[in-house]
Amino acid sequence: MKTSGEYDMFDLLMLIVSERAEGLTVRSGQPPAVRLLGQTHVIEGPIVSADHATALLRRLTDTRHVRELHESGKTEFFYTFRESSRFRVDATRKDDDVQFEIHTIPS
Repeated sequence: MKTSGEYDMFDLLMLIVSERAEGLTVRSGQPPAVRLLGQTHVIEGPIVSADHATALLRRLTDTRHVRELHESGKTEFFYTFRESSRFRVDATRKDDDVQFEIHTIPS
């Protein structure tokens, strides 16, 4: 999952799908956390920097949503992973703190 102390977005999405999790939270200054059966479970590993959180978010969306996040402090969009898993992504930014939540959309 980690290379050089960083997380890979593909691996994080695979974790959500394989565990049938309700979602995932990525917040700068903390390791990612997965929501499973209504409980939050922190992923063992390094904390996520603001730059890395933004880089992970860029793997899910286009430049327009990243720009919207930096200009207005928030953005929301939908993402389809492997043509079968759908997610709603809510991202916020305040000062240098970047956070996004990936919510599983039941099929």
